[in-house]
Amino acid sequence: MRILVLGATGGLGGRLAKNLNSQKFDVLAQGRNPEKLKQLTSFGLTCLQSALDDPALTKAVVSFGPDVIINAAGKSGFSRGKDQYANANVKTVEQAVRLARTAGNCRLVHFSSPSVSYRAHDCLNIVEGKPFSPPVSGYAWSRQQAELILNAAVDLPITILRLRSAYGFGATSPVEGLRQRIAALKYVPLVRKGLVAIDVVHVDDVVEAVTSVVRLSQKSDHAIYNIAGPQALTFKEIVDGLAAYDGKKPKWLPVPEIALAFAGPIAEVIMLALDENREPDISAHLAGSLLYSQTLCLDQIKLATGWSPKIPFRDAIQRRLI
Repeated sequence: MRILVLGATGGLGGRLAKNLNSQKFDVLAQGRNPEKLKQLTSFGLTCLQSALDDPALTKAVVSFGPDVIINAAGKSGFSRGKDQYANANVKTVEQAVRLARTAGNCRLVHFSSPSVSYRAHDCLNIVEGKPFSPPVSGYAWSRQQAELILNAAVDLPITILRLRSAYGFGATSPVEGLRQRIAALKYVPLVRKGLVAIDVVHVDDVVEAVTSVVRLSQKSDHAIYNIAGPQALTFKEIVDGLAAYDGKKPKWLPVPEIALAFAGPIAEVIMLALDENREPDISAHLAGSLLYSQTLCLDQIKLATGWSPKIPFRDAIQRRLI
């Protein structure tokens, strides 16, 4: 089976490309970072340095003839407004759809986010069919727009994977940002006693989920699957685990719920006014994750593929898999 991985120079995309290649799939890895592509080449991967709209990539798609295109390109961190999210998460999907059609209507696997249906209250065991909610951020808006584009591509077999906080081996996620904050001995906000439930998933479990999807004998027209770890964790459990991983002691700062609810959006507005492109210490996304429990139901992907997550967070900490 021939698989094209878009965004293979990202943490998740790179791990995915290497693992698929080790399983004897014929993999073509696309990305823009020459140093990271060089690293992938050292693992025996065939790589192409290009943008998604580069004619060289279109030509390579025609020549390679992928059976599956996996879109791991995009942005999950802070961006300076809707335009950057649109470029990173909407236009990339438009290009992925175009490439899938160029390849003869091959299957397209796309990474999305549960933020498309985020609501400002506790939501447990969220199912894939839950309707979109009014987007709480530019990021959530971009993920919704991307899924609308994919839903309109009725001529393509498409699988959307909604995952939250994939961590480990360079994957960019709130977990890694939180780890860096703890390592730098910065204060960690404590709200609702740190008992809000959060789903996180190790990147190798994501790789296995993708593998189970591409091995399906039948091409489903359109499918959406949640991806999460073996069990939801409390925010306190995550912080304590990350602190132990780096031999640190977390510095907790109790914060009233109402203060945190306003702090995230205000901090983003201030950051947008500054001449720098970094995520604020408290973003709207992080504030929402600390205030409300959000967990995912995995019944759909288990039923369709037999996949279940196998790497508990505690094991990832003990086995140094972060």
